Amino acid sequence: MINIFITLAFVLVWPVFYFMLRCNVKPKKNIILGVTLPPSTHKDLDVLDICNSFIKGLNIVMLPLLLLALPPFFMNLTGAVLTWVMCWVLVTITVPYYVFAKFRSMLISLKQQRNWHSPGTGEQYPDEDQYWIWGLFYHNPNNNHFLVKNRIGMNMTVNLAKPAAKLLMIFTAMALLAMPFFGIWLLKEELTPIRLILSETTLTARHTNERYVIQLNTIESFELIETLPSMIRVAGTGMENLYKGNFRVEGYGTSRVRIHPKEPPFLAIREGGFTYIINDAESTVTREVYEVLKR
Repeated sequence: MINIFITLAFVLVWPVFYFMLRCNVKPKKNIILGVTLPPSTHKDLDVLDICNSFIKGLNIVMLPLLLLALPPFFMNLTGAVLTWVMCWVLVTITVPYYVFAKFRSMLISLKQQRNWHSPGTGEQYPDEDQYWIWGLFYHNPNNNHFLVKNRIGMNMTVNLAKPAAKLLMIFTAMALLAMPFFGIWLLKEELTPIRLILSETTLTARHTNERYVIQLNTIESFELIETLPSMIRVAGTGMENLYKGNFRVEGYGTSRVRIHPKEPPFLAIREGGFTYIINDAESTVTREVYEVLKR
């Protein structure tokens, strides 16, 4: 169920970007497709033709992207879901802008051919098309403002002529590009099996480079659990196939958990003032460890 919620949360990016870009064919004061135009040209047939072609191009790109959002609904691994949707988000927020930049360029060319000029008086936007890179990024060394009104959407954007704005843009780009790697890390976490390692003196529950080490001579009690009790995560990881960290477990209180929840049985061990809920990726190993502890 958590994978469905994650996918739905990310899929909301699609309608936001689609309608935000589509709305640019409607005049925003004196701007259409990010280009300043005199109000008298807003109904020009060539302008309308470019706008209609932009909508068609946007539909051609966005509809397949919507279909590509469907596979995560059928995935079982949370890491796989996050990797897919984060890559999908990167494509969804970049590829449609290519369509926007293409038809904006066509409108700029038409404006230059017709020698149109928008004075930008009153509440209208000033004619600064030359300072907008692809209609998305503002770079004007002559403007002392750090923030300026964005021509797309309703928010503000930064003036990339300012060093701080460049650093902010680089940081934002790096954060976006790093998103899929978070999903890959989670996928590795899920695919790495938990192992129970029993020695003469200790029982170790190991997962990746982390481990719980339980001293056998200080175990207060232990039992084998066939059905996983209800638990709420306090701190740690709670994915479809991996619970790891501190959880409030029904009947056991706050416990240290390291289990594959879909691979019963589970060992509940009380040792050193802590309760541990653990298991091995292979159920036979968990049962073998339990039998050894009973001796």
